[in-house]
Amino acid sequence: MDGFLLDRGFQVLLTAYPEARAVLDYAALDLKKFTPGTLSWFAGRMNQLVDPWRTPGAWMDSLRSDFCTFRGQLRIARLRSRLRRKSIEEIFSRPERFTKDALQALGFSQEFIHRFFRPFFGGILLDTELKSSSRMFEFISKCFPKEILPSRRVAWARFPHNSPQSFRRFRSSECARRRPSRR
Repeated sequence: MDGFLLDRGFQVLLTAYPEARAVLDYAALDLKKFTPGTLSWFAGRMNQLVDPWRTPGAWMDSLRSDFCTFRGQLRIARLRSRLRRKSIEEIFSRPERFTKDALQALGFSQEFIHRFFRPFFGGILLDTELKSSSRMFEFISKCFPKEILPSRRVAWARFPHNSPQSFRRFRSSECARRRPSRR
């Protein structure tokens, strides 16, 4: 902004974020696709969890993953299905609770919460204890599978027209203003 680079390094952008779609010029950002999935270190080795819905032929790898049981994967499928049917307005009008409490209520095991949700969503929500908004968790979870997660040289300085107005509009957007209520 104003000739300064505000961010540098590895970046990700969920292209399904409504305000980002409205404000950003995706073509100008030189976005590249990730292979959907995650890596996590546990049990003395690196473990992979692939997204079988967006990765053709990955169902067997997903079922053999040490991340979670078959029942856990069914819970993920149910969560994805429910969130796909919900509007963003419906998600943000739901009762507020901690993300960890919501995951436990959905039947996810402590082990899977520790292996997957804490590192993955803890990094996104900047809260490894998962005491952040369950509504933000659901909003982000809804956006993840909707569109491919792109990256590459996404920096504030590359946003449309490199203008402070674009940055101010993005920063003051409805999505950025939403704050979870605290217990």
